Amino acid sequence: MSFAKSVVILLSAFSCVQALATPHGIRDVHHHRAVAARVAQPVSEPDNSTFLVPKKRDLRKRALRKRCKARPAPTDSSSAVSTSSSSSEAATSSAAPVNVGADPNSISSSSDTPTPTPTPTPTPTPTPTPTPTPSSTEAPATTSTSSAPATTAASSSSSDSSASGFLDGTNSGDGTYYSTGLGACGITNSDTDFIVAVSEDLFDNYPGYDGVNPNNNPVCNRQIVATYQSVSITVTVTDRCTGCSETSLDFSPSAFSQLTNNNLGLGRIPITWHWA
Repeated sequence: MSFAKSVVILLSAFSCVQALATPHGIRDVHHHRAVAARVAQPVSEPDNSTFLVPKKRDLRKRALRKRCKARPAPTDSSSAVSTSSSSSEAATSSAAPVNVGADPNSISSSSDTPTPTPTPTPTPTPTPTPTPTPSSTEAPATTSTSSAPATTAASSSSSDSSASGFLDGTNSGDGTYYSTGLGACGITNSDTDFIVAVSEDLFDNYPGYDGVNPNNNPVCNRQIVATYQSVSITVTVTDRCTGCSETSLDFSPSAFSQLTNNNLGLGRIPITWHWA
């Protein structure tokens, strides 16, 4: 405790000496408080009131000075600068299309290159076209024309050769008549026609007949000479008689009447016949 008391005594003595050295006007209540407070809080707070007010006055003066200043009028030099700048801009804008105009030259040169390529292409195309056309047309015309008569002549010769020897000479049988119409040969006749129907055995077994289509039988349209009591007539084969014997003939009413001297009541008569 003696050390603390001695420190307090020294500080109080130092403060007394300092108080005697300072003027009387400054030694007021605030000064003594500040000296006493240094022991507990040595750092003193700055007084902001001394420099805040003059800052506001300076700002107002500066603002008033700026408002009062007059702007300088434009001189001839500034207008000349603006004129030169506008002319330079016009020169740059006018110089732009000059550079663009150089591009069509390259385009025209590129467009000229594909022009000669399609020219030689269509030239060799039409040359081979007319060559095969006449050869194909002439070939079938000659073949079809020559083959048709050859087939017809062969068929006619074969029918004549096959029919030769079949029931040659004079044949005898019965003669009757019937009501005519559409016959087995595909021919429609009337009662006044001089036609005859041969037996089914003769019709079906005639040489050259295949038994499929009776209209194509070679016996159709063949002529026969029939005789009854020294009366002879010529008739044409157009039909087939199912109830007749092999060498019997069935006449039309007009042909039978011609043989019997208009006596249809006889009905059945003995006849002789041979191929015309």
